[in-house]
Amino acid sequence: MNRLITRLVLAMLLVAVVSLATVPIAQYFAARQTIENLSEDFRERLEQHEGPRGRPPGPRGEGPPPKPVNANGEQDFLSEENTRLFELFRDYRVAQRRAVYFGIAGAMLLAIVLAIWLSRGIAKPIEAVSDASSKLALGNLQTRVQLQGFQADETQRLANDFNVMAESLERYEGERKAMIADIAHELRNPLATMQMRIDALSDGLVTFNEDEAKLLQGQVGLLARLIDDLRVLSLADAGRLSLNLIEVELNELAANVVRNMETRARAVNVGLEFTSSSGNIFVNADPDRLAQVLNNLLDDALRVTPENGKITVRLEASPCEAKLTVRDTGPGISEEDLPTIFERFVQGKRRDTQGKSTRSKTGSGLGLAIVKTIVNLHEGQVKASNYRGGAQFEVMLPRSKT
Repeated sequence: MNRLITRLVLAMLLVAVVSLATVPIAQYFAARQTIENLSEDFRERLEQHEGPRGRPPGPRGEGPPPKPVNANGEQDFLSEENTRLFELFRDYRVAQRRAVYFGIAGAMLLAIVLAIWLSRGIAKPIEAVSDASSKLALGNLQTRVQLQGFQADETQRLANDFNVMAESLERYEGERKAMIADIAHELRNPLATMQMRIDALSDGLVTFNEDEAKLLQGQVGLLARLIDDLRVLSLADAGRLSLNLIEVELNELAANVVRNMETRARAVNVGLEFTSSSGNIFVNADPDRLAQVLNNLLDDALRVTPENGKITVRLEASPCEAKLTVRDTGPGISEEDLPTIFERFVQGKRRDTQGKSTRSKTGSGLGLAIVKTIVNLHEGQVKASNYRGGAQFEVMLPRSKT
C-alpha cells in the first residue's frame, strides 16, 4: 500500500505542478512578446517608468516615484493618471504571480490529500483479497472477503469473484473427500464379501461349487466395473477421454443395445420395448460411448422396475435434435434427489407411492454420472424426471448436419 500511495502522490503532484506552471510561463512569454511589439521609444520610456523588475525608481522602491523626465530635463508625456494606471497594471501582474504561486501550493496540497484518499480506497479491497488469498493458499477454504462501506464496481466484482472461487474450491474439496470415502466404501464391500467366502472355503466351512464360483465371479465383475467406471470419469475430468466420432445411425444402435438387454429383462420378468417415430437418424458420435449411455440407463431401469413391469425406449427426432427416452414403471425418483441424480456415488431414492417393490441390487453409483459425462462430451443434454407411471431419462443429441 505504501508504494501505491507514493506513486499516486508523485503522479498527482506532477500533474498539478505542470498544469499550473504553464500559466505563469505563458503569461511571461505573452508579456515579453507584447512589449517587443511596441515601438522602441515607447518601450524605453515604459521600462524607465517601471524600473528594474517592475519596481518604481528610488531607493528600494520606497515612496512615490519621481516625475519621469526626458533626456532634456523636460517632464515626460506620461501624466499622473497614466502613471497610476501603469502602477495598477504592475501591481496586478505581481498579484497575479502571487496567486499562481499560492494556487500551485494549494493544488499540491489537494493532490496529496486526494492521492492518499484514492490510494487507500484502492488498496484496502486489494489488501483484503490478498490476505484472503494467503489464507486460502494455506488451506483455509472457508475464507471469504467482506468489504466494508461503499466500493467501486470493479473492487466489488473482484471480491465477489474471489468468494465464488473460494466457494467452488470448498465444494470441490468436499466432493473430493466424499468421493474418496465413497470409493473406499464401494471397494470394501465386494472385497469383504470375497474375503469372507475365501476364508470360509479355507476353513472348510463351505464347499467350493458352481454357486460359490458364480458368487465370487459376480464380486470380481463388480470390482472390475467400478474400476472401469472410475477410469472413465478420471479421464473425463482430465480432458483425456477421447471420442471416436463417426456418423452413427441411432435407430440401429438403440435396437442392438435393447436386443442385447432382452435376456436380462426376461430373467427378471420385465418387458423391454423399443419404438422409433422417425426413419434414419444420424448423429456425429462415438458409437461405443453412446451404447454405454443406453446400457447404463437400461441397467438403472432394470434395477428398480418390479416384476411384470415394463421399460420403454423411444427414439424421436426434430430437424436439429435427436431425443432418446428411457421410461420405466418402477417407483419414481424422489423430488429431493432429482437435482443430484447425476452426481457420482448418488443412487437416487425411488418414491414408493404405489406400494411397488424394487429388487435390491447394488451398483457402483457411477452409472448416471458417466451418462451425463458422455452426453456432455457429445454436446448434448440429459435430464431425469418423473411421469405418472414411473421415472424417465431423456438424452438429447444434436443431429448430424450432413
